[in-house]
Amino acid sequence: MAVAISHSGLAAYNQQEVEKYFLSPLFLGQDYLNKFTVFPSVKGSMLLDHFAAAEKITVAQTGLAFAGTAGAALTNITLSVGNVEAEMEERAITFVGLVKAEALKLGTERENVDGTVIKEIVSNMMMQAVKRDFNRQLWYGDAGMTGTGAADYTPYNGIFVALQGLASGQKLALDVSGGSPSAGCTLATTGKITGAEAVSVLDAMYDAATAELKELPKTFFVSGNFADAYMKYLRAQGISESFNYLQDGTPNISWNGIPIIVRRDWDSILATDHALIDGASAADSVIRAVLVADKAIAVGTDFEGAGFESWYSQDNKAYRFRLGYKVGSALMDAKLAVTAMHA
Repeated sequence: MAVAISHSGLAAYNQQEVEKYFLSPLFLGQDYLNKFTVFPSVKGSMLLDHFAAAEKITVAQTGLAFAGTAGAALTNITLSVGNVEAEMEERAITFVGLVKAEALKLGTERENVDGTVIKEIVSNMMMQAVKRDFNRQLWYGDAGMTGTGAADYTPYNGIFVALQGLASGQKLALDVSGGSPSAGCTLATTGKITGAEAVSVLDAMYDAATAELKELPKTFFVSGNFADAYMKYLRAQGISESFNYLQDGTPNISWNGIPIIVRRDWDSILATDHALIDGASAADSVIRAVLVADKAIAVGTDFEGAGFESWYSQDNKAYRFRLGYKVGSALMDAKLAVTAMHA
């Protein structure tokens, strides 16, 4: 069972505190979830209706009896969710002798940190840990993953697993010239990307997009090193948004009018778990980008009924708490995304 700060205490939560520390920041405070379609009360796997576009039903009038033409085909996309939970226990007694001990109660109540600053500290740390896990698993979760550390990814399939179902022309390969790069995706050095190469990859991704994707609102998601190279390129061209980014760090960057969301967590995830995710070296794995239509990614959760439990164990003189929820993802239409990553 994980321990947040070596040891500390955590008191019981009421529903308002659960909303404040865990649920709202997790499901409502993410900078990218507004680009997705979120179903907040999913209890199990659900089918999403998908209607193919109808066309070519208008013909010359014959003046004869009614003759309807074929309509749109209806298919289903399955949104599967997995049950996940985060558990910790904390012991306030190990704060004795430290500055934070002044916040503890007296006598047998000292293990009860309810109403103390220690409770808020641990709550915030717990939330940050849950949020990092949520972001990592939502994108990189893979129920079929094996190997040491795979349990951190196997609760459910994430977005990149859904994107594996794209047509081959929508899955671009980044590689050096001696490898197997897609057109416009050649890198001079493994694990590095220059500004000019970043622009070339963005061009190639747009070229690979279907007509349906091009006409819809859409967003690029890119790793941090990809974004840094692109920003350096923009600065070299004297483009104002790059200087705004340089001054205040506001990541309001775009390409061809398409917003770019920078996922710096991808850099650390791939640097650590590249062998599990890609079966490749860290250098090969760290550069990647996704172009996807807004609302084309479905995320199912039971946010409206997510469960939280906390209790004080007298035998262990520790507070134990557990946050559990359901989550899963699916791509609504295989025409609505393009990826660029290690082959």
